[in-house]
Amino acid sequence: MRVYLTSHHVYPARIWGVAGCRVIDNIAKGLAELGHETYYHLGGGSTEALPEGVRPANGPMPDADVWHVQDTNPKAYASYCTSSRLCDGESRLLGTSASVALENRVSFHGFV
Repeated sequence: MRVYLTSHHVYPARIWGVAGCRVIDNIAKGLAELGHETYYHLGGGSTEALPEGVRPANGPMPDADVWHVQDTNPKAYASYCTSSRLCDGESRLLGTSASVALENRVSFHGFV
């Protein structure tokens, strides 16, 4: 499975980040260890090499099977809503969502 993860912290979070960032670092490592094609976009860059099997990503990957968005820059925000209530709420928070859409995909993660 092709997995895209994104966070705006500096890797590794064990040095620079909060607990939530440490979790996503471990998710990336674990998915790669299980043999998944794992791409990791780090807005803050990295001070160490990514774990074996984790590939750096320069930005969103529309062809990924799964997205895990830890946090996002509202100007680069892409919406993948399945509920009009969620879409309405995110539009009020982030402004008009990007017109990027993927069929048969779901990736709304996190609560405000």
